[in-house]
Amino acid sequence: MNIQKRTLIITFCISMLNFISAQSYASSPDAWAAHDKEVKQKCLKASQLLKVKPAGDVIDFSDDIGLSMLVLKGVYKFDKKAPGTEVCLLNKKDRTVSITEADRLITQPQTTSKKK
Repeated sequence: MNIQKRTLIITFCISMLNFISAQSYASSPDAWAAHDKEVKQKCLKASQLLKVKPAGDVIDFSDDIGLSMLVLKGVYKFDKKAPGTEVCLLNKKDRTVSITEADRLITQPQTTSKKK
């Protein structure tokens, strides 16, 4: 086998190995769906609200942050007529969740009256 063929084969093999290893780091759609399902299940279970439901989709922060977030809506246990909002964060490393009240997360803009 001449040197050109050998170099071409080695280059091709190295390229394929790089391609295969890069593919192993990318998450499949099924893996993302399983992750979203886990976030929703854990957050709904940890919620302090009644009739709790996700208020949107799971938001994934970058890997250096390592968190996924889900906003939840429901009603408070102490006043079943009072709507409530919570933010749930899932730590991607240890798979634990943290919940906090977030009723002020989205508020109506305050109107200011202009004096004449």
